[in-house]
Amino acid sequence: MNESQAGADFSRYILDRMRQLEERNLALREQKDRVEGEKRLIENQKLKFEREARKLRSELERLRVGPMIVGTIVDVLDENRVIVKSSTGPRFVVNLSQFIEEEIKPGAQVGLNQQSFAVMCVLPSPRDPAVFGMEIEEAPDVHFEQIGGLDSQISEIREIVELPLKRPDLFTAVGIVQKYIGEGARLVRELFELAKSKSPAIIFIDELDAIGARRMDGATSGDREVQRTLMQILAEMDGFDARGEVKLIAATNRLDMLDPALLRPGRFDRVIEIPMPTREAREAILKIHTSGMNLDPGVNLKLISDMAEGSSGADLKALSTEAGMYAIREERTTVYHSDFENAAAKILHKERGMVSEPEDLVQQYI
Repeated sequence: MNESQAGADFSRYILDRMRQLEERNLALREQKDRVEGEKRLIENQKLKFEREARKLRSELERLRVGPMIVGTIVDVLDENRVIVKSSTGPRFVVNLSQFIEEEIKPGAQVGLNQQSFAVMCVLPSPRDPAVFGMEIEEAPDVHFEQIGGLDSQISEIREIVELPLKRPDLFTAVGIVQKYIGEGARLVRELFELAKSKSPAIIFIDELDAIGARRMDGATSGDREVQRTLMQILAEMDGFDARGEVKLIAATNRLDMLDPALLRPGRFDRVIEIPMPTREAREAILKIHTSGMNLDPGVNLKLISDMAEGSSGADLKALSTEAGMYAIREERTTVYHSDFENAAAKILHKERGMVSEPEDLVQQYI
């Protein structure tokens, strides 16, 4: 009995021991897997740090490089060699640095190593600071709905300026090919380059007759500079890529002075006349400029638009502002019809010498 009991106890001991060893073995395997995972993570981090260290060493070497020579790419021979013209004059066949990621094109400005003349970096195209001052970064808070009258002119402008930029696919589908339409010449060239880099873009030239006047013989040195600017504009207009997203529009009140070359096909293809507003347009303009004013119910904008016959949009805005000033002078918050009569007499008399008394003005249109 004692022997059988001892045998059973020994068997239980063996089983318990085996269970303990298996649990220990399982724990060691899990620990081994965990350590191997940590090892792989550390190895990956090591590789990452080595790559970063190489990058930092390369950047440090670049920072240690002294001043570079400015050169211009003349031709690209292959992926690693180019012909450059240094600022000192001679041309060299040189290698490209491994750090250059940009595409090298003829005409690009580059920085050259002083010793080997190797191309170390690509420099941005030089631009006059005055050109950047011509860029409008924020869209003006003015909409077509804020313009009274001129419906057909607005429709034409949207058709030739806005639509090709917003829906170029329509022109492609229909088969219409869009040809976008000294110191001054250099600024014009840089202005067009800036517009291309910011495309889609619109270049607007106000008072075009100042630089686009008809060319004549016997010009002075100042006239010749203006003509060089005009020639550069013509060259840029003819040189546009048909797929470009740059539009050119201009304004002038002296169409008769413009050089005929500006109005030839492929340049300024369409001339849109902005006439003086009609009676209905004058009333619409007055509604726009008085929309934020506290008007008396007795104000008759139709009668005021008749009073202001021959006035421009700027005249009507000045008239509305002056009517408000009459109310302010009398410490009123409401603008009466008489305020507009007084304002019309003052503004129109100053602009065209039409009348001097509001009673005379009212009698003309009653």
